[in-house]
Amino acid sequence: MQLVIAEKPSVAMALSKVLGAKSRGDGYMEGGGWLVSWCIGHLVELAPADAYNPRYSKWNYADLPILPESWQYQVLPDTKKQFETLKSLMHRADVTALICATDAGREGELIFRLTYHLCGCTKPVKRLWISSMEETAISGFRKEKFYTVELELEGFRAASERFASKTDAGRLRTSCVGKPSTVQMVSQKEKTERPPRLYDLTTLQREANRLFDYTAQQTLDYLQALYEKRLATYPRTDSRYLTEDMAAGLPGLCQSVVAALPFAADLPLPVNAAQVIDNSKVTDHHAILPTAEATKTDLSALPSGEKNILFLVAARLLGAVERGELSPEDFMAGISAMLTELIKGYQGVTVASAALSASGRTVIGICPRCGKNVVEGKKSFFCEGWNATPPCGFALWKNDRFFTGKRKELTRKVAAALLKNGRVTMTGLFSEKKGILYDATVVMEDTGEKFVRFKLEFGPKTPKKKGN
Repeated sequence: MQLVIAEKPSVAMALSKVLGAKSRGDGYMEGGGWLVSWCIGHLVELAPADAYNPRYSKWNYADLPILPESWQYQVLPDTKKQFETLKSLMHRADVTALICATDAGREGELIFRLTYHLCGCTKPVKRLWISSMEETAISGFRKEKFYTVELELEGFRAASERFASKTDAGRLRTSCVGKPSTVQMVSQKEKTERPPRLYDLTTLQREANRLFDYTAQQTLDYLQALYEKRLATYPRTDSRYLTEDMAAGLPGLCQSVVAALPFAADLPLPVNAAQVIDNSKVTDHHAILPTAEATKTDLSALPSGEKNILFLVAARLLGAVERGELSPEDFMAGISAMLTELIKGYQGVTVASAALSASGRTVIGICPRCGKNVVEGKKSFFCEGWNATPPCGFALWKNDRFFTGKRKELTRKVAAALLKNGRVTMTGLFSEKKGILYDATVVMEDTGEKFVRFKLEFGPKTPKKKGN
């Protein structure tokens, strides 16, 4: 029995269909000699500081920066159940090997490797490497056996072309055994890999869904908001290139973006505009770009959805400049040095202790069920009593359908108001049924179930007309 692990449930379902794993279990599919399960994005994260030393449970400027020699990890509370499912499947006696079927990229590989490591699994791993999850792409792959003849020479090895027939390869080998060989020509080639193209709307929506689980509509809404704030260019574009008249201004734009974004500060940036210029591939609108207006804007004040989309667009423009010229040790030394300098810059700044929990997470409010702190995670605002006995299951999910359906984001500010007052007034809520915008008060109704419920209360205001 082999266990296939995908990055998302939807991908796992596609693989299950092709493999014939039709029997559904709790968090996995089984059948046809296969087990198919899934991660839910990141199941594992870096452990908090106090996992290394109890004294780090209270932040002290003198302890910073904290740079462990060996990094520790922990399971995310939001996805603990699925992690335990994967761990159980990995250690099943009838599972002889695993197949990593997460997305074919660095992040997908990391999601699998951290889970595999923390589960304590040592079983052999194979890698599924495909760019499409269509059924024809998954069942269309066929292994083809081939043969080559290799000569062991002094200092290097020479290989023949591939033979479909073992007999043909054997014939060539027989003709070479015991005979002198002469090297007539040696060629050496340097290969370069072009950076990824800029974003059009569709590609950005796919990337935002993969990284942040945003729907296509959410990504468009966030990008539209950035456009209206003059922080990003026109969103509805199908081009991934720029026009020739933009080439001269591109280095200046890149420098502005570098100066404005925390992850790119002081980054040396040689700009090769030719890589993204092609008039023939631009119709009405060019590829999506950040604007120089970002240097005049407090990006930390943006809603997290808008900020994430802006950073994606900016990172793609500056793109992952990567040259591969540093060793991993040098790269990490540079990161450590930068971190040390950043901490020096905040010397003397005080933070109210009530703003941080024991784990170092930002405290949003008090849990209405058990009275413990509610802190912010990647996908939810959750109670720190999730690992208590018995566990507290209170959580406000950032992608709650109640808010996404109204094209609103459950932000830190909204969550804090709901925890403090049980209600929050919101403007510009979208009615999917009527296609209009309206104002209302969102009321939290927590009955102790798995998911918190919400309802709307309306004041005397009349609905607003839908904007263009």
